Amino acid sequence: MEYVYSLTHEVYIIEEPEKDDWVDLGVYSTQEKAEEALNRFRKLKRFAAYQDGFDICRCKINRDGWTSGYATVWY
Repeated sequence: MEYVYSLTHEVYIIEEPEKDDWVDLGVYSTQEKAEEALNRFRKLKRFAAYQDGFDICRCKINRDGWTSGYATVWY
């Protein structure tokens, strides 16, 4: 296995940043399994209002994800 598929859900509300939300929902061995999981999570009440927040990312394993730089986050 060279790649995995990470399923996340993100919500950023500029007007109400205290309601921002990010959830790592799972990591799957195939794109199809990640899509099946997305369809299960899509039905949950927590995600009903933010259906466009889902993302599936194809990630190469045994490789650094952060190779340079940094981000400053202000709260």
